[in-house]
Amino acid sequence: MRISVRIGLLLFVFFVWTISAAPSPQSATSPSTYSAYTGTDPKPLPPPPALGPANTAIADPTFGTRILRVTDENTKSGRSFISIDAGFFRAWNADSTAIKLTGPNGDGYWLEFDPSTFTVGDGSSQPAVHSLPFGARWEWSTIDPHIIYYLTGNQISQYNTLTGVSTNLGGPSTGDPVAYMAVVVGWDYWVCAAAGPGIQDTWTKIFCVNPTSPSITKLIDIVNQTVNGVPQGDPNWPTSAPNQVLGIHGISGGTGASWLEVTFHRQSWGANGGAVFNLSTNTWSLITNADVYWSGHVSMGNGKYANSSGSINGLDSRGMVLRNPDNAMNSAEYQFIGQPSSPWNGWCDSDHSSWLNSATNPNAPILISRYGGSSCYQYAWTGEIDAAAVDGSNTVWRFAHSHNSGCYYAEGFAQISNDGMWALFSSPWGGTLGSDTAFGCSNRIDTFIVDLTGSSVAQTTLNASPTSASVGQTVTATWAGIVSPSGSDWIGLYQAGSADTQYLDWLYVSCSKTQGSPTASGSCGFVLPNYLSSGTYQFRLFANNGFTRIATGNDFTVTSNGLPFSVSPTVTSPGETVTVTWSGNSNSSTDWIGLYNPGSPPVAYLQWIYVSCSQTPNGVRNSGSCAFPISDVQPNGTYEMRLMSNNGYSQIAVSNTFRVQ
Repeated sequence: MRISVRIGLLLFVFFVWTISAAPSPQSATSPSTYSAYTGTDPKPLPPPPALGPANTAIADPTFGTRILRVTDENTKSGRSFISIDAGFFRAWNADSTAIKLTGPNGDGYWLEFDPSTFTVGDGSSQPAVHSLPFGARWEWSTIDPHIIYYLTGNQISQYNTLTGVSTNLGGPSTGDPVAYMAVVVGWDYWVCAAAGPGIQDTWTKIFCVNPTSPSITKLIDIVNQTVNGVPQGDPNWPTSAPNQVLGIHGISGGTGASWLEVTFHRQSWGANGGAVFNLSTNTWSLITNADVYWSGHVSMGNGKYANSSGSINGLDSRGMVLRNPDNAMNSAEYQFIGQPSSPWNGWCDSDHSSWLNSATNPNAPILISRYGGSSCYQYAWTGEIDAAAVDGSNTVWRFAHSHNSGCYYAEGFAQISNDGMWALFSSPWGGTLGSDTAFGCSNRIDTFIVDLTGSSVAQTTLNASPTSASVGQTVTATWAGIVSPSGSDWIGLYQAGSADTQYLDWLYVSCSKTQGSPTASGSCGFVLPNYLSSGTYQFRLFANNGFTRIATGNDFTVTSNGLPFSVSPTVTSPGETVTVTWSGNSNSSTDWIGLYNPGSPPVAYLQWIYVSCSQTPNGVRNSGSCAFPISDVQPNGTYEMRLMSNNGYSQIAVSNTFRVQ
């Protein structure tokens, strides 16, 4: 017994020495904050921006963040690519100069990334991906930008991307195969994999090797409660549910020195089967159903375990909890982050998280990619790639919409780089990339990189001049820098703050309502329609007969003709009546009065009557008033009346606004 203790102590001392002698980390210290937008207002999902080929960058239309297209329909004969299907896997190499790609058949690839030029591969529109002979279940080293750890048979091995040389590091002494994924713990302190016969959810062992000193290994037998054959007395050791045998669903490494995240199925402690194994102490901490905060996907930080628990009050899917990985159910140490405010979303979406930027900075924010919940965009953060502060401020930095879909591999998995500067994600881009069922989805999936640093992409510009004018005068819209111009690009006139579908007037870039030649730069004069009310307006530039917004112009003010047209009272209720009064501005028996939402297009009236005060015309009334009944089902809100000309949509005048409440 004394000999065993002495040998264990010598191995422990040797292991500590090998850690201190390991190569120095490659990545820079990751930031604790970002310069991205932090408002908590909902952001509607915009149409997916038009894309160029691989190695072209666009600006997210909502947040302005740079997004690089990594793959396209010409990459590897047009196949779909994802990065990898979890946020907690290392898809970035040690110094953010290479990324991981995964094909639809479990095939693995890597590709260079140049942070200085924001390009991949050789920088061309057809970058060549590098195939790997061992599939996609591998991770990058944390300390060596050229080393990949992968699985082969009953061995964990490493591969050098510079030399192409593979080296076996070791495998279970029992000869058991290794499975699932080679996952890296800390600064390459350990590389671990599931082990034993069977498939996912039936593996019952874990094998770990120290890649710096491969003679140091651990074989953790869950069912038999042993480590390297030695029985363990940990009272928290994972056990099976009655009449079942627990199995490993997944593992991940994280950035801490000794913690391995493991998720089990058919376990005795309920919840999601979450657990953490401390490789230094051979002890477990289990995430049980003793409280309600056990749900969601997980990620391991530098001394913290994070899971997507939702809101503190349990009414919302947004929010995470950070735990002590050695005492995961100690609620006194819980730290709730990314917490939403009312209204609550009723668990209408989900998320994946990535905290691999915490190796150099334990207080680095957690990257979160939200997916699902197509009806959830009335709540902040839906469908976005964001980062949540862990400093107690509850700040959430918002970078981009991922345009994901409900298909599993199209969930927009995002992985953050070690230095916290970049995020890799995959997306079907709102179904605009063409059809492909290889990943079990209906559309092609491509891979993208988000620039988290705040650098901006060269953008198309749109300006209005002058910035103040009256109806009937001309305001000129001038644009420049359309990357892929089309003759069907068009400019719309909008009231500031209105939806893209609520244009008041429009022209093609030909300066008419007839398509012309593609025009990357140019200008068109807009004669301001007489029906505009006084207020703030803007031009918007759209691509190819659609609502993919290319640019938004500066605001300008418009002064109306001031013809008398008013509504009273200014506050009413559903089912009540307001009085509409006009003077000297109606010249046809078929002029009509419409109830509108402010800023809506002329065709979007909610109720109407002729100037006869009914829905039957009856003579010209140059001046007059009408009692206008408000529908008893009219929603509460702000409205306006408009006087429209001769059974058409030419606007004569707009009233003051009034409220229904």
